[in-house]
Formats: sequence, C-alpha cells, structure tokens
Amino acid sequence: MSSILELTPETFQRHSIHTSERIWGETNCYVDVVVELLHALGYEPTAAFGMSISADFEGDQWTFFKFNHDDLLMMFGIEIRELNPWHDLCSHVEKQIELGRPVLMEADAYYLPDTSATTYGNEHEKTTIGIIRLDRAQKLMGYFHGPGYYELSGDDFDNVFHLNGLPHDHVLLPYVEFAKLHDAKVSSLELTQISIHSLRRELSLVANKSPFLVFKEQFKKDLDTLRAEDIEYFHKYSFATYRQLGANFEVAADYIRWLANAGERGIEETATSFMQIAQLAKQAQFKLARAVAKNRDVQLDVLDAMHEEWQ
Repeated sequence: MSSILELTPETFQRHSIHTSERIWGETNCYVDVVVELLHALGYEPTAAFGMSISADFEGDQWTFFKFNHDDLLMMFGIEIRELNPWHDLCSHVEKQIELGRPVLMEADAYYLPDTSATTYGNEHEKTTIGIIRLDRAQKLMGYFHGPGYYELSGDDFDNVFHLNGLPHDHVLLPYVEFAKLHDAKVSSLELTQISIHSLRRELSLVANKSPFLVFKEQFKKDLDTLRAEDIEYFHKYSFATYRQLGANFEVAADYIRWLANAGERGIEETATSFMQIAQLAKQAQFKLARAVAKNRDVQLDVLDAMHEEWQ
C-alpha cells in the first residue's frame, strides 16, 4: 500500500464549498478535486479562486474554470506536471504515489462507485480524479472526486487502469498529471500579496463586452435545438452554460469575501453581486428545464439581470 494522506471515506471532512448550504454544491470535476486535495493538505484553496474573475462566454459554453498552475506553485508549493504514460498506466501512478505525489487523472465515471446515483455502471463519461492511495496487489485505490474522498476496488480498479485486456489501439490512455509537493510555506500576508498579484492578471483578461449579453444572443439561437433534443442533451447544455457560470460566480464571491477578511476594503458589494449572479443562474436553469419540458416560452430577462450585476 502506498498512501500520501491517511484518509477514510467515512471520516473525511469536505471543504466548505461542498456543503449543503451552497447554491452550487459542485463546480466542475477539476476544481472540485483540487479544492479537496488542497483542503486535505492543510491549505485554504479560496486564496487561489482569483481565476474565477475572468470567466467569459466562449461561444458555445461558459469558461470551464480551473486553478492556475502558477498560483498553486506560488501559494502552496504545489507543482503540477504532465505525466507521460509510456507504459503500464497503473505502474506510473504507483510510482508517483510512492514518491509522495498525488496524481490527477482522467477516468471513466462508469467505473467510479461514488457516482452510483448517476453514471456508475450506466454511462461512460470522462471526469477527473485525484489519486492519493494505491495498493495494486489488493486492487484498492483511494481518490478524490467531486466533493469527497472515496475508494474503489476489484473490477473497477482493473477498468480504471485499463488492466482488463482492452486493446490500446481502440482505447486511448487518459490525460494524467502529477503534483510535486514542495515545502513552500508562506505567511498570511505573503499569501494575500500573491493572490492580489494573481487577481491583477485575471482582471486584465476580463472581457470588454458583457459575456451575459453575448450568451443571451447565442441562447436565443439554441432554444429550438434544446426543445428538439432529449433530456440528456439538456443536461449537457445546462452543465456547460448555467452550471459553469453559476458555480464560477459563487466561487468568485467566496474569493472576494476572502480578500475582505484579509483586510481589503470597499469590495464587499462585489461579492454580493457575484452571489446574486450565482443565484440567478440556478433559477434560470430550473426555469429552462420546465420551459423545455412543457414547450413554454423562456424568459430572457434573467440574463439582463445577471448583466446588471456583472456591470
């Protein structure tokens, strides 16, 4: 058994962004995993949430927001590097865990038992997991996924690591990263200064034109397709649009409040506006689902309201 952290699924305490009080209980697979990894390592991931400030509508989806790797290194001493799986994937992961390096790996949610209510055994879907524990002999793996820490074993272990005889000329190996953990503790003041430097970078990337108005125009064009397609299409569309923009701005509100608690002044109103955007996005998602199911008209004023808050 190689293990980086001594955790159990039963006793693991989630970070506050994954509590039931949240508007959006999950963000996206990559951010959720890294949040819980940082949390388990004793860091406060909110300091690196400045990446949420530059979210934009990307033409057919909202920004799939992710932590900036330079921020992770400067703030927490965590260096993210790509792993080249040039031979047996499980052996690569095993070696990195032995070296004390968590592994971030794309996996098929079809084989992840924590998704038993959705994709496990039902639907093949790419997602990111963070592996911190591995026992190849016992076929046991401990991993972060979504809002928590879990374990899998047996056939699921074989399938996640492509040990089941599937030919690799038909099954591409996943994208894999490892996290080198450097001893780079910084003071609270230094962390705030680094975070503000990151914020300035993100502010320079903010769209000149309101992404909500751009999204509104595209959304009008998407409505006929949404009505014509099945519920699975709707779920994928809403994840790429309303969930990403909503979760992003709730995280952005967390970040602004963190800055305020660190001593920055005059920014609390921004946090309030970002939370309102997050709430409006949740309402819009529910209303859209009902409108599509019952073939009703969709009100677009909610996007105007989000635009006003963003302005």
